[in-house]
Amino acid sequence: MDISRLRGIKVLIVEDNKITVRILNRMLSRWNCEVVGAVDTGEDAVQLFPSLRPDVILLDIGLAGEIDGMEAARRIRVRSVVPIIFLTASPDNITDLDLKSTPCFSKQGFDSRSLSVTMLKVLK
Repeated sequence: MDISRLRGIKVLIVEDNKITVRILNRMLSRWNCEVVGAVDTGEDAVQLFPSLRPDVILLDIGLAGEIDGMEAARRIRVRSVVPIIFLTASPDNITDLDLKSTPCFSKQGFDSRSLSVTMLKVLK
């Protein structure tokens, strides 16, 4: 696995847990990724992703607010082909058949190798 391929990758983090955001920021920083934004609502993700122009979006499916992570993903996909990786404690929480194929990263344990492998796969 060539982690150097992640250097300079622009990432948008959509997560409402500040500790999780901090952990993700540290991981991404170690790989020399550029975090172009960290927002805590689906509404902000949908509104801001076009101007932030991320190469990949890390998206919590359990966001509070009017737009949860799955709805944010649907709205983003209508407008863009930017790769999305769901952040979830359980992939079984993804109930929408159109979104079942979206790669997931488990927030349980924060396995950095698992996240880097998933990012490399979606960025091919």
